[in-house]
Amino acid sequence: SGKEQSITISGSSTLPTEEVERMVQESQQTAAQDKEKREKIDLKNQADSLCYQAEKQVSELGDSLSLSDKNKLTDLVGKLREAIGSDSYEQIRILNKNIQDSLMDIGKKIYSGKDHGKSQAYNGNDDGSVIDTNYSETN
Repeated sequence: SGKEQSITISGSSTLPTEEVERMVQESQQTAAQDKEKREKIDLKNQADSLCYQAEKQVSELGDSLSLSDKNKLTDLVGKLREAIGSDSYEQIRILNKNIQDSLMDIGKKIYSGKDHGKSQAYNGNDDGSVIDTNYSETN
């Protein structure tokens, strides 16, 4: 059509340079506070997730978990929930570590016991016979 179209956007007013500089300085000053607040929120979220994970482990493992391990873990989870509620961040860090260590120890006990049981079953049933089977892998 031969007609030229254009749009021009112009600001009717702009912030003075001093105002922009002041705003930048304020944001830099609050950046450290924002970072600390973010870290605390993340810590509480991780702790809450760890409580859920520990409780789930206790319920899933049931009787295969010793009473002392179950009581220890339940006690730690209760203390961690209290620390979360009272915003005791240092206590949260300590209890997080304790629960993670307890879960690791429980896992080692449970899985080493299962491996030991499998090897005993294999050794006990080894009569020298061979079982022929077909194996195929599908993708």
